[in-house]
Amino acid sequence: MKTASAFRWTVAAAMLASTISFRADAQSEYMRGGRMPYDAFDRLPRTDLEVPGGTINVAFAPGDIALPKEKLLDWIRMSARAVTTYYGRFPVNSLRLLLVPVDGARIRGGTTWGYRGAAIRIPFGRDSTEDVCGATG
Repeated sequence: MKTASAFRWTVAAAMLASTISFRADAQSEYMRGGRMPYDAFDRLPRTDLEVPGGTINVAFAPGDIALPKEKLLDWIRMSARAVTTYYGRFPVNSLRLLLVPVDGARIRGGTTWGYRGAAIRIPFGRDSTEDVCGATG
């Protein structure tokens, strides 16, 4: 049963992270270290998004981004709805999601952790537009 749960979490994280491609850039201290994003949540403000069956705690690493944060939160809500629809509920009770601004205009592949609770770090292109993340509304 644990294997099925771990597999379900991995698939859900991949869907939520919208893995497109990944280019290793250590442009931010928030992109380094195996303990991230846990340490980041000790020092960054967060926004809690309620989803059916869970809560997503969203934090933004420092840095400029072209899109308003509310548009990114809309994208996260939309992605969480897709995951919830697929599984019938959100697969974890609590998720920490860290968005890290990096160079470019793409959403990069996310990294997931589970040893201190479910967490995802997503490198997000500073110049990303609504077309990139589908954040409309």
